[in-house]
Amino acid sequence: MDSSPSNAIMIVDDDRDVLTVTTMMLERNGHKVHAFGDPSLALKHLTDGCTECGLVISDIVMSGMTGIELAISAKKSRPQLRFVVMSSLPIRKKEWRNVIPASGVIDDFLAKPFSMEELAGVVARYGKEQIRQTDS
Repeated sequence: MDSSPSNAIMIVDDDRDVLTVTTMMLERNGHKVHAFGDPSLALKHLTDGCTECGLVISDIVMSGMTGIELAISAKKSRPQLRFVVMSSLPIRKKEWRNVIPASGVIDDFLAKPFSMEELAGVVARYGKEQIRQTDS
């Protein structure tokens, strides 16, 4: 696995089980993962100089801060970050941009529960983009 900047993936979810399983799924595929159960700590990590994380996958509904608020705040200091939100809310993949506010800062949506293939597809789409940006 390439260890260039922006190659790690940040997972943010206040559901410990989802956080653990998603982290394990990504690590089994060779990804370096920064996992946070608290969105405020995740934001602090991103704004305090973490350059490894180029892709953030975050739950939408969390205590203290939503995934949307996290994306807006994080992109103020790291506008190049790719942001995917996930939720068990009954939102269809094709309509998420019409339902989720601030979709201009959100790159994609994962409906929970998601498969390894769906997760891998998101990582392939946005993770590779980040690696290309750092190589140029």
